[in-house]
Amino acid sequence: MRRVLFSGEVMPYKHLAAWMARLPDATFVNLYGPTEITCNCTYHILERGRDYSGGIPIGKSFPNEDVFLLDDGDRKITEPGVIGRIVVRGTALALGYYRLDEKTSASFIQNPLNTAYPERIYVTGDLGRYDGNGDLFFCGRSDNQIKYQGHRIELEEIEHAIAGIEGVDRCFCVFENDRLKGYYVGSVEKAELHARLTATLPPFMVPGFLRQLDEMPMTKNGKIDRKAAVLAAERKANDGKS
Repeated sequence: MRRVLFSGEVMPYKHLAAWMARLPDATFVNLYGPTEITCNCTYHILERGRDYSGGIPIGKSFPNEDVFLLDDGDRKITEPGVIGRIVVRGTALALGYYRLDEKTSASFIQNPLNTAYPERIYVTGDLGRYDGNGDLFFCGRSDNQIKYQGHRIELEEIEHAIAGIEGVDRCFCVFENDRLKGYYVGSVEKAELHARLTATLPPFMVPGFLRQLDEMPMTKNGKIDRKAAVLAAERKANDGKS
């Protein structure tokens, strides 16, 4: 095997390390891109020996596309460490959503940085930031950014911490009824998981509710089906009570 390219969801670092150890001669590439821009728009070729425990960049734009960040005032973000909305322009943008005019107009908008002529860009709904090398990092979904106990939190940051713990295979977090909840599949016990999270995360980022699942429901596109997983956990809890 010469190349391994992965996309769709964030690659857990421990799984990546295991793959790279088993395939020492292969090139690994992290890809990013929503379906609406058909389909990947950035890439990062992983460097062996580099520490990716803090996150894997989604990298730089493909030649025919431009991926950049906008703040809440539609100003372009260029400085490192500032989180903004990921937007895309280029030749591969879709025309819109079929018979969903309102959704199309909300997501495919005029480029606010271009006042000279019509130019459509796609607002992905994802958040990102640059590092000091100009590499772009995915920071979660804008609709997964919450405010809890006075702090603004990206749920993906908590998921990244949970996924990095030995004995966790898959996980996700939700925020319901002003409560942080974490769901996972793996061999680690809930008490041990909570203790390890308490040692690595600020108290306001540690889920007060943890649920171990027998399996993680997946969508037909190979992503975690969060709604189905929560329902399965609730059914299991109710069965236990009866």
